[in-house]
Amino acid sequence: MQLVPYRLRDGSASFSMPQGWQCQDHGKGIFVAGDPGGYSFISGNVTLLTPQMRVNQPGILVSPYLAPGQAWQFITAGYGLASNMRFEKVIPRADMARQMGQAYTAGPVTVEELIYTFTSKEGQPCRGYTFGISFGSRLGTNWSFRHLTVTAPAERFGAWAGNFASMLASYKINDRWAQEYVAQGARRLREMQQQTSAMVTRNAQEIRQTMQAAYDERQKSMDYIDYQRTSYIRGQQDWISSMEGGAVYRSDSWGTKNTATGEYREGKPYDYVHFEGKNPRHNEQMQPVDSRALWERHIR
Repeated sequence: MQLVPYRLRDGSASFSMPQGWQCQDHGKGIFVAGDPGGYSFISGNVTLLTPQMRVNQPGILVSPYLAPGQAWQFITAGYGLASNMRFEKVIPRADMARQMGQAYTAGPVTVEELIYTFTSKEGQPCRGYTFGISFGSRLGTNWSFRHLTVTAPAERFGAWAGNFASMLASYKINDRWAQEYVAQGARRLREMQQQTSAMVTRNAQEIRQTMQAAYDERQKSMDYIDYQRTSYIRGQQDWISSMEGGAVYRSDSWGTKNTATGEYREGKPYDYVHFEGKNPRHNEQMQPVDSRALWERHIR
């Protein structure tokens, strides 16, 4: 089977898939690729709440932290994607979990490889392979399940094993995107832990004041994170010119614009991929807006 390269629109990941397949691009390294015949290649991430949150709303999955095999069975059944799932093999990957645990310290990590049969929502007997990762949280409020999955009609899965191996091996996360994604998560967890520890030692009035301040702070933090996420998805980068009194230049997929004057420089040297911050008008290396302090001072 001839495979062709595909890159997600936000640049977060790339992979190969058979020519003619369709891909639903969800960004953040997540996609669903396949064809109507029951073949698929999926990268997914599902966030679940724990029972202690006492949430019971349609579309929200609630469960205690589960190992990947249990999680995958629970999620696919909960969303009506698969039924009659039977595992042929569940392969624990403690080696991978240890490696991931060195970077992910917010809770437990469990990794498993899964080989199984199931009935698709269309009623077709299928077989699948999933590399699944369960990420826990010490806060006990939620956890997440990340996976790479390939499926095919049960009688054709073996013949497609080589193609699936090539497709799985081709999946790559953009390093810059991944580093920023992890860093944002770590910052938010530290903020939440600090706020929780501080509230325990205060009286009721102080707690109310702190909660309001924490809410305001979280809103600002979420606004900044949303600014970063939106800029990355759109392929934009903001730069600050000190020689022009803090003027903001914005590079996009086509060029760079002075947002104060509207002056626009178009072409390869000035687009998002190639522009490195050299002021088009002055001999100056502009400063990228890569911190919340700069964002609040010049953008917000």
